[in-house]
Amino acid sequence: MVDVEENERISQVEIRESVLNDQVIDLYRDFLRKEQAEEADEKKRLGKDNLFYQKRADHNSALLSGLKVMKYIKTMSDEGEENSIVHTAWEEGTLVGIEVTGLDQLRVRGEFIGVTYDHAGSKTALRLLEARHQKLKELGINEYEALMLNRTARVLKRLGVDIEAVPEEHLDSIEVFGGSPYLIRI
Repeated sequence: MVDVEENERISQVEIRESVLNDQVIDLYRDFLRKEQAEEADEKKRLGKDNLFYQKRADHNSALLSGLKVMKYIKTMSDEGEENSIVHTAWEEGTLVGIEVTGLDQLRVRGEFIGVTYDHAGSKTALRLLEARHQKLKELGINEYEALMLNRTARVLKRLGVDIEAVPEEHLDSIEVFGGSPYLIRI
């Protein structure tokens, strides 16, 4: 026998998620536009040929033109020696993004594949960035989707999206780096 109440509840959740997705996309787009403007000012200060800001501008443009928001984003905060904040995009346990003391790093299927950027123009960071691009390509993961997953958790948290604890049944499938795991339901 079909549970009518349960079906209605699921339907309402789906409607709510659809509406909230649109709201988050709009807010995220506005956030990125503001960030682009700030980075444009910084780029002028540092010089138009600075590779760091060229790459960041390219990333933001790609996000604005093809924005997607994942259904589940997990954010963890680690107050350890590194005073790091861990931002994890959880999608079938395959992609993990981390920000540690200002460096964006990615682990894909548990494998560390480098940083996305360091302080402006760092040659080491740019070499790692290129290696990361290649690794993502080999794994069949779109670079901009990977970047967006990593940054969306930060944006959503800043926007005040509800954060709730990760269901216990999912904990064994999520790579926990420290602190308390959270699941942001969009």
